[in-house]
Amino acid sequence: MQLDRMETWAVALALAQSSTDADTANGVDRSLIRNFPETKTIELEGVFAQLSMFDALPLTEQRDLLTAVLSDAFDESAHFEELINSWQAGDVDALEVQAMRGILADPELYDALLAKRNRTWTAQISNLLSAQDKPLIAVGAGHMLGDDGLPAMLSENGYTVTRIQ
Repeated sequence: MQLDRMETWAVALALAQSSTDADTANGVDRSLIRNFPETKTIELEGVFAQLSMFDALPLTEQRDLLTAVLSDAFDESAHFEELINSWQAGDVDALEVQAMRGILADPELYDALLAKRNRTWTAQISNLLSAQDKPLIAVGAGHMLGDDGLPAMLSENGYTVTRIQ
């Protein structure tokens, strides 16, 4: 892979992907699609929107992203088990602490990669929930946490959000 010809954000994503042995074919989204074959699938945000979000980051934030990815690569194995244990235990407080490390510890990256997206998704989800057939919505765990999480934002918009464990 020739990293020198890539933009800084693209190098960060490539390195993040290469530092994990996770198979994207085994992601939660793929599992849900397999387990709910009759359910229509839509995206809150497609690949183009995701990559555009990274491309729109100022160069200073792209460099912060790259630095955080490199730092996380060294710490990933130590924190991965802790993250899994917190998720399985339903320890939302621990998950929030863990999620705010690394990339999301940077306020500008936090806003661009999490809070801003959640604000956009809240409007989309509100629209989806107004339909007669209620959707099954799947997002990453980080989008569920804190005051900028989808549950908090949906609650602010008048929805009753109930955590099921």
